[in-house]
Amino acid sequence: MASAPITTLTARKVPRQARATVTVDAVFEAAIQLLDGNSPVTMSTTQIARRAGVSVGTIYQYFPNKQALFFALSASVLDGMASNVELVCRQHHGESLRVMTRGLVDGYWRAVTGQCANARAVHKISIAVDTAPLIEAFSLRIEDAAAKMFASAPNVSFPDLRMTTITLLTSLIGSIRTIFERLLPKPWACDFQEQIALMCEGYITATASHDLSKSS
Repeated sequence: MASAPITTLTARKVPRQARATVTVDAVFEAAIQLLDGNSPVTMSTTQIARRAGVSVGTIYQYFPNKQALFFALSASVLDGMASNVELVCRQHHGESLRVMTRGLVDGYWRAVTGQCANARAVHKISIAVDTAPLIEAFSLRIEDAAAKMFASAPNVSFPDLRMTTITLLTSLIGSIRTIFERLLPKPWACDFQEQIALMCEGYITATASHDLSKSS
């Protein structure tokens, strides 16, 4: 990954009024559209401004440079994906391991497929901008949400819940990322979702131990 001083990745200001939020959202959407087929290295703020229908000066009101814009865009996308996963995990507290695992796989699948262009944009941006802190924060959020969900499963416990959660999520995220990077036909992709669910379900079941001290 290319490295850039972290100070250059800080936005100049955060939009607080509705109009400002709409403007920044338009800039993000324009960047996402342009990233579909263009390199973040060669893209310019002028191109993004033209696609968004704003002036370059407007972009510089919020971001000191292109890298800061890309960093903020990645942060926004990852925050939305993490929030979706956290919601799914809360909704499945107290369910069986099978229901929890399938809910997690389906929730993450929908979070990615519901915004494929956004997810691809984040991946492309990581080539040009150091988004490792964002990826780490995203990972910690969904790991914490999944661990709390699995900890609430009745009649089971885990010798090392953190390790189990990290392993499962790494397999889940890596598998789905590979599927979309290969641009597989939709029927295949749908079947892969079921196969991934079976894989994750088998793993979480194999690592769990019966614990009758936990009631449902």
